[in-house]
Amino acid sequence: GQSGDHLAVAVLSHVVQSGRAELMAMRRHMADSSKRNHDGLLISRKHFHAAESAVTVDESDRDIYDRLFTLFDKTGGGQVLFKDFIVGLTPIMKGSFDERLLCALQLYDMEGTGMMNQTDIKMVFRSMNHTAGMMGDPTLVLDQLDELVETVFVSIDEELVVKGKIKYEQAIQEFRDHPIIESYLARDV
Repeated sequence: GQSGDHLAVAVLSHVVQSGRAELMAMRRHMADSSKRNHDGLLISRKHFHAAESAVTVDESDRDIYDRLFTLFDKTGGGQVLFKDFIVGLTPIMKGSFDERLLCALQLYDMEGTGMMNQTDIKMVFRSMNHTAGMMGDPTLVLDQLDELVETVFVSIDEELVVKGKIKYEQAIQEFRDHPIIESYLARDV
């Protein structure tokens, strides 16, 4: 297709220097900062900038992230839900779809258990979807997101499900190969 067919998130992912290591390190900083200065859920722009500095995030990435911070700041109060926001940075990080999705799930999984329930995985997809929408890209409607997660939970190998949670690292391929995601990714021609 023409270059105009490219999804904005796909284009940005070739520009953004930060990968999984930087995002994981920023999450650690933001979690600490949020516990100290906020309610453990929110992060201010100032404390986000401090996390970027500590991790030495590339200057051009910081500009992009700053714009996304503004978009995620629904009330305009200079604060965002930090888990929602850091996960929202994964669609534009460098890497394949699989790497981005795995990183998004790992960022959301604060305890590092490797296991997640349906609600949490839906939240991860919502944050990623949110970023795509803000970039003017096509998005999945919430019904599609719910259906995606629910059908993967039903179809996945029983050995990967423990007490309503799945071992998400082994489920990445199931998500990618799901018709809903396949048709979504096919738009990036």
